[in-house]
Amino acid sequence: MKRTLLVLGLLLVASLCLAQIPSGPDWVTFERTTPTTGTVRWSAEPSLYVDLYYICLASTDRIYNPPFTGSEEPPWNSGLLPGYDGPLGNWIESPGVYKFDHPLVLDPAKDYIAYVAANNLSWQWNASSSLHNPYMPTLPVELSSFNAVLAAETLVDLQWITQSETSNLGFNIYRSNESNILTARKLNIDLIAGTNTSSSHSYHFEDHEIDTGITSYYYWLEIVNFDGSSSFSNVVSVNTGSDLPVIPSTTNMKSAYPNPFHANASTKVEIDVKTGENATLSVYNILGQKVKTFTRTEGSYTITWDGRDEQGSTCGSGIYFYRFDSPSTTITKKMMIVK
Repeated sequence: MKRTLLVLGLLLVASLCLAQIPSGPDWVTFERTTPTTGTVRWSAEPSLYVDLYYICLASTDRIYNPPFTGSEEPPWNSGLLPGYDGPLGNWIESPGVYKFDHPLVLDPAKDYIAYVAANNLSWQWNASSSLHNPYMPTLPVELSSFNAVLAAETLVDLQWITQSETSNLGFNIYRSNESNILTARKLNIDLIAGTNTSSSHSYHFEDHEIDTGITSYYYWLEIVNFDGSSSFSNVVSVNTGSDLPVIPSTTNMKSAYPNPFHANASTKVEIDVKTGENATLSVYNILGQKVKTFTRTEGSYTITWDGRDEQGSTCGSGIYFYRFDSPSTTITKKMMIVK
């Protein structure tokens, strides 16, 4: 009887100990913060029974599949580990979520997988892993057009259109009479403020400092970000000795051609926008959902639609409607994508 009670007691103690052993992280993610650094996050309830977490970032040159055995175990990083250099609680970002800014220098061109394992003395629980693509910084501005037009003998009209903006502080205009940006100077005194919206926006700047003795001017658009970094558009040029462009007297839209057009091909729509107006060409699917928008200022344009929506996904075959809107004109027509 005593032996039976002793066995039952040992089993009870063992079960209580096992009940106190937490499971491994529920999930693990790796987020690239710069080309060479990143942040590992994992989900696990804080526990006194976890001594520390082992962390590993390994490129996809070799993939380790948990649970690990023998040589299949990832090369866990030693040194700066939560629970080793400080209490685990220091790495809690939010309830149940740990965050660790990884100090390793990563290869910007490689994929990486994050591995996390919880450890308590001789106990170890291997975590799941997550794949992360090579570092591809999000462009703060999706620039759809940047144009320079000779509007008068001593006036160049600069126009640009953004489809979306994120973390964009604003824009600067640079000009040179050579096609070398190193010789260019900034024209605007104050930064041209960005809008930081997910919708299309048109900008306008007039260069009145035109010397009729110079036959060509070259312009660049600088995109300035909140973090102080910047990038430049492609150069556009204006021949100041050419004839002045003819601005349409009416706003109008011609029919798309070809129509129908094949998927993975494109169709073109010619539009005229008269002086003082902005116009929008929008494409809708059969459900009335807008899939693509083009915005233009005064002038004549040929707009090419490649059959993709605002996210760059290919639209399916079927009937679509394209609508042309301006303060003076509204025109709606039908087009078709075929396989």
